[in-house]
Amino acid sequence: MRTTLRLITAAAVIAIGCAGTAQAGATSYQQTVTIVDVQGQSPRTVAGSKDGVCDNQEFCLYTGANRTGSVVDQLVYDNNLDDTYIGHQGTGSWWNRSSHDWYVFDGLHCSGRQVRLGANSWSNTSSAWRGHIRSAARADSLSTCQKG
Repeated sequence: MRTTLRLITAAAVIAIGCAGTAQAGATSYQQTVTIVDVQGQSPRTVAGSKDGVCDNQEFCLYTGANRTGSVVDQLVYDNNLDDTYIGHQGTGSWWNRSSHDWYVFDGLHCSGRQVRLGANSWSNTSSAWRGHIRSAARADSLSTCQKG
């Protein structure tokens, strides 16, 4: 499966811009980007960290129970969730769609108390952790998260 997207540069948008007419001297450039099927997955299901969709191989935190509400999706780690929906509203549930164990922490840069969340699993967040998850990392990326 191939999906082709055409990207128009800012110059072209400005040229067409305000009143919908091209301005003299403006140049329009187009670039073609092809997204190739990855192991039988359509482009929208290929992991893309922080795109708001919990794709295969990602770890996701949700503001609501049962994987509802706003989602923060990760591929490797996030050492500061304070600037996300999770930081402002708390975590109601999580979904580990990866083949790696993940850890969540109550401190920034993967510090403080921690809980291990097994690969390919999901659950609602316990009341003790609801508003306290501040960073998260894949088990094989803990040292990178801590250096932050």
